[in-house]
Amino acid sequence: MASAKKIPGLGGQDVFSMGKKYPMFGVNGIISTFAITLIPEYKEIIRRGSEALAPQVRMVIADLRKPDRWPLWIVNFMVRITRPFGASLDITRRKPWEAMQTYLANNGFTELYGGFTYISAGEKS
Repeated sequence: MASAKKIPGLGGQDVFSMGKKYPMFGVNGIISTFAITLIPEYKEIIRRGSEALAPQVRMVIADLRKPDRWPLWIVNFMVRITRPFGASLDITRRKPWEAMQTYLANNGFTELYGGFTYISAGEKS
């Protein structure tokens, strides 16, 4: 049974930490949408996920990020309005796309909505 983890701001829902129960190998793809940045152990999750992928299979992450060019007051405002969904200023320092570049090949990165969101993909070589 997967270990449940409570994340503040999600109304007390149980959220399963993906890094706890990956199969050993042969996963046919991994997709994370607006979730992995909320988990402090995101680097370990990406590492273990990359090890579990079958060869030539992709991991794709779509999530929020702090745009490099945005002034801090805008970032603070965006965090404030997304706080009910689990956002906080500490997640602005998390960069899952960099962990993907460490563990996966053929990486791609696309910014959307003025840099506030992104899609990153990498492939197990």
